[in-house]
Amino acid sequence: MDLLPEEFSRRMAAFMGDEFQSFAYSCSIGDRKNALRVTELKTTAKQFYEQAPFKMEPVQWVKNGFFYDYKDEVTTHPFFRAGLYYITEASAMTPADRLPIEPGERVLDLCAAPGGKAFALAGKLKGTGLLVANEVNASRAKALLYNLETLGASNILITNEQPHKMAGSFENFFDKILVDAPCSGEGMFRRNPEAAKQWSAEKVRTLAGLQKSILSSAVRMLKPGGLLMYSTCTFSPEENEQNASWLLNEHPEMEIMEIEPYEGFDHGRAEWADGDGRVVKAVRIWPHRMDGEGQFMALFQKNGMPETAAAKPPSMKTRKAKSKKEQTGTRDLTADEKKAFEKFAQHMTLDMRGKKIEVRRESVYLVPDEMPDFRSVRIIRRGLYLGELRKNRFEPSQSLAFALSAKTFDNICELKGDSGAAERYFRGETISDKSGEGSSKNGWILITYGGFSLGFGKKNGGLIKNKLLYSRRA
Repeated sequence: MDLLPEEFSRRMAAFMGDEFQSFAYSCSIGDRKNALRVTELKTTAKQFYEQAPFKMEPVQWVKNGFFYDYKDEVTTHPFFRAGLYYITEASAMTPADRLPIEPGERVLDLCAAPGGKAFALAGKLKGTGLLVANEVNASRAKALLYNLETLGASNILITNEQPHKMAGSFENFFDKILVDAPCSGEGMFRRNPEAAKQWSAEKVRTLAGLQKSILSSAVRMLKPGGLLMYSTCTFSPEENEQNASWLLNEHPEMEIMEIEPYEGFDHGRAEWADGDGRVVKAVRIWPHRMDGEGQFMALFQKNGMPETAAAKPPSMKTRKAKSKKEQTGTRDLTADEKKAFEKFAQHMTLDMRGKKIEVRRESVYLVPDEMPDFRSVRIIRRGLYLGELRKNRFEPSQSLAFALSAKTFDNICELKGDSGAAERYFRGETISDKSGEGSSKNGWILITYGGFSLGFGKKNGGLIKNKLLYSRRA
C-alpha cells in the first residue's frame, strides 16, 4: 500500500468503504498475471492454443485471450515476430472484445497507440471494411504503424491527427468507434509505479476535461445507429461514471447500452455520478475481484436509423475540382512498372478483389476501392504497403511478407524449430537453405516458421541473403 499516493488512497477509501483494504493491496503488491491476445487475422484461438510452444490458460471473459507464465519468453518466440499474438493486459482486452463489429463495417480506434485494441478490431473485420487507427502523438503513431504492420492488412488507415480535426472530415462516417481514452492510469499502478508517482487530483480533473472533448468528437463521427465504446484504465469517477453521465446529458442523441456480462464484472456506480441511474449499465473491472487490472467501459448508441448517415464525409464533396489522384498524390503503375510488379506477383496469391494498386512517389500500395481520400488529415499509412519500385524491378516490403504465408507464396524456406536459424535471421544474418525445408528456387523467398511469415530473403545457390525489413513512413 506504500506505493499508492496518499491522496489517491484517501479518495478511494471514501468511495469503496469496507472493500478498500483488499483493493489497495491488489493495486500495490497483489498478484498479477501476464496475458496475450491471439491475432484472429492470422489464426484462431483454438489453433494457436494447440500450436503454442508454452503453457497457457484462457482468459475466461475474452474469447481469444490467454494467460501465460511470466517465465516463458513469449516476446522472443518467432510466433510473436510473425504477429500471431499481441502482449496486452487481460482487462485491457475487454473493451475491444465487447464492441460488436461485423465484417464490412467502418471502424475507428480514435486513441489507438500502441495498437493492441486495433489488432482486435482488425480481427473482427476479417480483412473487410475499413479500420481507421488514429494516434495524436507523432512518436506513438510511428509505434502504432510498426505494430499494425505485422497484420499485413490492406483495409487499415493509420492517421496522426487531433480528434476534433478528424471529426471535420469523418462526420457521420463510422459504424463503430472505440475511445480508449488517455487517463490517469490508476488501474495500472502496480504495473507502472511511475504512473503512481505522477498521479494528482489535478491531473484527474485535467484528463476528465480532455476526455469530454474526445468524446464529443467521437459522437460527431458516429453514424446514427452506430455504437461507441468508451473505456479507461482508471478508477476515478470523474473520468468514468461522471463522463458517461455528461455524455448522455450533453448529447441527448446518445443512449447507454448493456454490455455482455461476466460474473466478475461490477456495474457503474450511480452514486458517483450525482445519482444518474443510467450509468449502472457501464462496467467496472476491479483488480481485487478478477485476474486483471482496473478497467471501465461504457457502450453508447447514437439514435437514428443507420441509413440516414451520409455515405461519405461532407469534406469529400468539396474537392470536385481535383481528381482523387490529384488529391492524394497517387498515380497508376506505368507499363514498365506493372511488368516489374507482375514478375514478382506471379509467385504469390493475394486477394485483390475490391482493391486497387496505387503508387505514391516510388512506393506501391494496395488499398480498398472505397478507401477515403483526405488531404486535411495527417496520414501515416494508407492501405497495405507492398514495396518499392526500383530500376526495372520491384522490391517487396515487410508488410507484404506479413500478408503472405507458406500457403500463398510459391518459394518458401520453412525454418526448423531446433536449428537456431530463426534467431540468426532476426539478427540480420545470412542463413543456409539447409536451415529449413521448402522450395529450392533462387530469387525472392518467404521465410516462414510454423507456416507463418517472418519476412523475405533472397536465395542464390545454397545461401539466403537476409531481407528482413523494418517499418517506413508512407
